[in-house]
Amino acid sequence: MTDNLYDDTDSSGKKTRETLAELLLKASSAESREKIEKLKKLGDSTLYISGFFSESLQRKIVDVDYYVDMGKIAYGTLSSAVDEDTFSKMYKEISYKFVDIVDVLSLISQKAMLNSDDNIL
Repeated sequence: MTDNLYDDTDSSGKKTRETLAELLLKASSAESREKIEKLKKLGDSTLYISGFFSESLQRKIVDVDYYVDMGKIAYGTLSSAVDEDTFSKMYKEISYKFVDIVDVLSLISQKAMLNSDDNIL
């Protein structure tokens, strides 16, 4: 599942990932179909990371607020980029409620960790 967060593999076989800003920049200058794909990837990645790994972001230079802002921008832009009205409304709603969705994912993550055998001790 986390393989979907990576973009490519470099010459040494190491998986690489574009920064959020690079992905947003590429999406903004891409053609319609590619733009939608990149914005989805940016939105979904930021939602996943900020929801399930927000605690690890506290120890980073780029914190969870940056991920949240980038996710809101991605879904907001995506709502204008798609042709179908239903998807447009859905992406706009995700953009508006991004923090609430992150909170729900964080709660799910915490509950799952409490039930894990690794956390018994």
